[in-house]
Order: sequence, then C-alpha cells, then structure tokens
Amino acid sequence: IVTEQKGRLVGFIAVAYEPELFFKSIKKKKGLKLFVSALPSILKQPILVIKKIIHGVFYRGGDFQKPPGAALISSIGVDPSFKGLGIGKDLLNSAENAVKLKSKSDIYLTTDKHKNESVLSFYKSNGYFVTTEFEQMRERVMLVLTKKLKESEDWNEC
Repeated sequence: IVTEQKGRLVGFIAVAYEPELFFKSIKKKKGLKLFVSALPSILKQPILVIKKIIHGVFYRGGDFQKPPGAALISSIGVDPSFKGLGIGKDLLNSAENAVKLKSKSDIYLTTDKHKNESVLSFYKSNGYFVTTEFEQMRERVMLVLTKKLKESEDWNEC
C-alpha cells in the first residue's frame, strides 16, 4: 500500500496476510537472484554478509509464537519531509482495513525495543500493544506489537 502526493511516493506499508507462506515463497522465487545480487557485498565483507544471508535463509518472521491467523506488517516508511502529517496513521488504517477484508482479526509487527521510543509511542497511540519480546541474531532485542482488529457495526455494509 502506498501514499503519493503530487505524483511523489511519500509512504508505504507492506503487509503479509500469510507470513509463513510469504517468507517461504520469497526464498523459493527470489533466493538465487538475491544471492547473486549480494555477491559484491560478500566480496567486500564476507563474514558479515554471509552471516546475514544464513540468518535470512532461516528467517521465518522472528523467533516467537505468532498470533494464530494474524497478518504481519513487515515494513512501513514515510518520507521524513512528510513526518507529522498523519501519513503513517493513514497507512496503518489502510493496512488494517485490507487485513479485515481478508477476514483476519489480528495484525502484528516487530520493532526494536531499545532507542526506539518515538516508534513505540506511534504504534501504541494507534492501538498496538506489546505482546512479547525476542532476541534477533543474538544482537537486537525486538518487541512484538499486536492489535486486535474489531469490526464496527457498519463494517459489513461496506
């Protein structure tokens, strides 16, 4: 889902309705192409890049118990020059509505626990709450934030 203003991309949000299938599909369809595109980086920093590739091969969206049947917000971004205009909130709302159309009742995401106060505040102010935390690559402490999507009475009329 993208947001444009005057033909300029100013924000996006990526949602996986079936996260486990999404990550498996990406590896199967694009794995070789991704590896080939990583070759220059492997030559420059082989240990770091190979470590990240190995992590990516086994990545399943994080090492934690996922909310059953929930959709995953895998990425969101807003052009910094458009910060504070409600674009992030609009993107979240659009993603949540798209998830409801897929008959999903929950949505979740992961984000860094430390040095991430403004991001955490943003998600919490939009109804997300921390459900668990986990370590990623033994380096980063990540939080899982979840939101129960409630259908309004007039939702089914749309």
